[in-house]
Amino acid sequence: MKPIENSLLTEYSYPNRIAFNPKGDVAAFVVSRADAVSDCYIHELYVLHGGEYHPAFTLGHIADYIWEDDEHILFLKKPAAYRTEIWRGSVITGKTELAAGYNIAIREFSLLPGGKLMAIGIVDLRGRELWELSEAEAADAAGELMRENARCETLCELPYMKNGIPDYLSRRRNTMFILDMEAKSCMRVTPPLFQTENYAIDGETIYFNGSAYTSRMCLFQEIWSYRLGDAEPQLLYGGREYNMRGLCVWNGELMMLGNTNPNIKLFHSEFYKVDKRTGAISSFCAYDRSIRSYVTGDGAYGKPRLCASDGDRLYFISTIDNASWLMALDRTGRVQPVIAQEGAICDFDVAHGEAVFTALWDTIPMELYRARLDDAKDARRITRLNDDLMAGRYIAKPVGHRFSFEGWDIDGWVLLPEDFDEKKRYPALLNIHGGPNAVFSTAYSHEMQVWAAQGYVAFYCNPVGSEGRGDAFMNIHGDFGGADYRCIMRFTDYILEQYPQIDRKRVCVTGGSYGGFMTNWIVTHTDRFAAAAAQRSIANWMTSVLLSDNGWYNMPPQMKGDIYTGAEKLWEQSPLKYIANAVTPTLVLHSDQDYSVSLAEGLQMYTALKAKDVDTKLVIFKGENHELSRSGHPLNRIRRIDEISRWMAEHIAVRADMAQDAPETEET
Repeated sequence: MKPIENSLLTEYSYPNRIAFNPKGDVAAFVVSRADAVSDCYIHELYVLHGGEYHPAFTLGHIADYIWEDDEHILFLKKPAAYRTEIWRGSVITGKTELAAGYNIAIREFSLLPGGKLMAIGIVDLRGRELWELSEAEAADAAGELMRENARCETLCELPYMKNGIPDYLSRRRNTMFILDMEAKSCMRVTPPLFQTENYAIDGETIYFNGSAYTSRMCLFQEIWSYRLGDAEPQLLYGGREYNMRGLCVWNGELMMLGNTNPNIKLFHSEFYKVDKRTGAISSFCAYDRSIRSYVTGDGAYGKPRLCASDGDRLYFISTIDNASWLMALDRTGRVQPVIAQEGAICDFDVAHGEAVFTALWDTIPMELYRARLDDAKDARRITRLNDDLMAGRYIAKPVGHRFSFEGWDIDGWVLLPEDFDEKKRYPALLNIHGGPNAVFSTAYSHEMQVWAAQGYVAFYCNPVGSEGRGDAFMNIHGDFGGADYRCIMRFTDYILEQYPQIDRKRVCVTGGSYGGFMTNWIVTHTDRFAAAAAQRSIANWMTSVLLSDNGWYNMPPQMKGDIYTGAEKLWEQSPLKYIANAVTPTLVLHSDQDYSVSLAEGLQMYTALKAKDVDTKLVIFKGENHELSRSGHPLNRIRRIDEISRWMAEHIAVRADMAQDAPETEET
C-alpha cells in the first residue's frame, strides 16, 4: 500500500465552522485546504441540504461567516490590516457582492435585529479613531501610526503580547461596534480602554463580559448589557469574582461559563445563571470536566463553537477520558453524553433535533457527520472529502494499551509500521503532548502516521496531568518533572516490554509545548534516548513566567512559585538547572512569533547544549507562532516534520553504530 507521506499535509480537506440557517433546514460549513503556491489556506463555503452537500462560493483567506437570512451568507475580507470588508453571498446562486466596508480590524461579528451587525474589532488607542474617517484618511492615519511604531514601541500594560497576534498589544483593545450596512455607518459601544472578551445576543440586547484597565488586564471580569438604540451600555455585574470563559442565552436565561480560580490549567468551568435584571450570579451546574475539546494533534482545523441550544438542552463539547464527546445540559442541571465515540468531535451545530458535526473518527482525516439528538447511534458520515486522497494508503490503527501507575490506570497507544514483522527490529518514537492538560486519542494524526510510514513504532500516552479525568488526575502543579516524568518513563518501559521488536538503542523522543518541556526534562535526566526533538519548549520557568503571554498570571499557580517569593521553586522545575547531565543529541524547534512559549526558551536550551558540546541544532520558523504544527503555514508545517524525521534518522543510525553492544546507563 502507499505510505502516508509528509507532503500530504498540503492535500487534506478540513471541514469546519458549521452553522444552520435561521430556519434550521440548511447547514453551511467551511472546507479549508492548503495552497502550496501561496503557502496559506483557502476557505470555501459549502452547503448541506438533506443528505447532499456542494460548494457554494469561495470565502478566500478568512473563514469567518454568518447567516444573514435563509439564503444569504455574510463573510469577511481584509484588504488592509486596519480595514474589513463585509461581503454577501447567495448559497443558491453562488454570486457574491461587496455589502459594506469599515475602517475596523474586525475579529468576529454577529447579526442583530433590523439587519444591523455587532462586531468586535481591534482598536489601537495610540492613533486616531479610524472608523470615523474616510477610507483615504484612514489609510494615511494607519500608515503614519505604522511608521511611528516601526521606529519606537512604548509598552505600559500587561499583557503586551498574545500568541497569534504579531504586533505588541499595549493600548490595543477588543472593542464592540454596531454596524449599519444600509446606512454605511458604525457606532462604538464600549469605551476606549474596555477589553471585550465574550458576548451573547438576546433579541435587541447584547450581553458581554470584560473590563477596562490602564495598567494590568483584569482576570476577573464584569458583565455589561447594551440594548440597540441606547446611548451607552449598562453595568449588570461588577463584582469581579469570576474568571469568565463564555456567555450564552438559553431558554431566555443568561448563562455564564466560568470559575473563581485564575489557574486555567486546573479548575474547570462551571455553568452559572445570571439574573438579567439584577446581575446576580448563581451556580447552575458544577461540571467537573472541560467545556471544550482538549484532544490534541495536527488533524483538526478551524475554530469550534462554545455551545448551542435546541431549546430544552444546552449542548457543548467535553473531553471525557481519551475522547471529545458532545454533551447536553438539561433544565435540571444534569449533564449527559449525547454523542460518545473514541476520537474527537471538533465542531457542531444543532437544529430540529439533529446535530451536524465534524469529527476525527475511525482513524481517518476530518469529515462531516450528522446524527439525531435523541438517538446518536444513527450517526452517519456525510462528506467524503479525503477519500480519494487516502485510497490505497496504509493507515496505522492505534493499538490501545493500559498500565498501572501510582494508583492510576494510564492509557496509551502504539502505531505499527505496515507489515510489522515480529522477527524484525524497529526504531521507535515517543511523542509527548502539550498542556499538560491536553489529551491524545485514537484521532487521526498526520505526523504520527508519517513516522509509522517511515518505519518507526510510534507510541504515546496520557500521563498524569492530562485532561479528561478530573482535577485530581490533572493536578501535577508544583511537581513538573516529578510524577509526570515517572509516568512517561514507566510507559516507555511498558511499551518496550510489550514490543521486544523495538531496538532499545534506537528509541527517540519528541514533544511540543509542555511536551517540549518534558523532552528537555528527559534529556537532562536520562541518556536512554538516541535522539530528541524539543518543539516550542520551556527550558527555564524563571524566564518563561516573564516572557510568556500568560506567564505572569497562569504559570505561578501551575508551578506553585513566582519570581518574588518562589524563584527557587521555579528553578527547581526548570530543565536548564540540570543541563550538566545532558548528552542526548537534541533538535530544538521554535517559532519567532511564539508568544505562548517565547523563542528565548529555545535559544537558552540551544545555547546551553551547544556550549556543552552536545550535538544540537536550532530551527527557527519565521512568521510562525505557537500553533505552527496545527495551523501554521503549510510549507513550514511540512518542514517541521521533515526536520524531526531527518534528525531522528541520522542519529538512530549513529547510535546503532556507536553503541551496538554497550550497556544502558542508569538515569541521572
